[in-house]
Amino acid sequence: MKKIVLVVLVTFLVFGSFVGCQKKEAMPETLMIYTYDSFISYGVPEATNQIFESKYNCKINFISFGDSKETLNRLILEKGSSQADIFVGVNIDDLSKVLDNDLFISYKPKLIDKIPSEYILDEGYRLIPFDGPDSIAILYDSEKIQNPPKSFEDLVKPEYAKKLILEDPRTSGPGMSFLLWTIAVYG
Repeated sequence: MKKIVLVVLVTFLVFGSFVGCQKKEAMPETLMIYTYDSFISYGVPEATNQIFESKYNCKINFISFGDSKETLNRLILEKGSSQADIFVGVNIDDLSKVLDNDLFISYKPKLIDKIPSEYILDEGYRLIPFDGPDSIAILYDSEKIQNPPKSFEDLVKPEYAKKLILEDPRTSGPGMSFLLWTIAVYG
């Protein structure tokens, strides 16, 4: 529940910064937000749309083409003709891909000082973080696993061998993040 509240608050901080600074006549009737599928299925649109739409007099349409990498690839294919006003879901391992493709305009939100400076990875303000870089979670069934791993080091112990299901890093943002985390820790 705390994570949902945090996501909702940060979502308002980011979205409100984008919309709140625009002139009334320039505000779109519908704000098109491209994002990854689990962002939508997690319930963020339901938690934010009504409040945001009434505050800013602007409809929101969340669109996903799959996970963050698939949606980013769609954005790259649409370069110059995309319907998206905002893209939520750039993984840290895709920063260079985004910047190399010159996908976003520079925008410095009014409330940027509310985001910890160590999370600002693009001094040109084309990428505004909405969560921290440490957001990988390991989920487990507490009825089947009585003694879950407590650290990254625990995951390499023999009792967890062949028991961790990972996503393919070639096609999954979290899968790539986990792989890069593993390389950073173990080389």
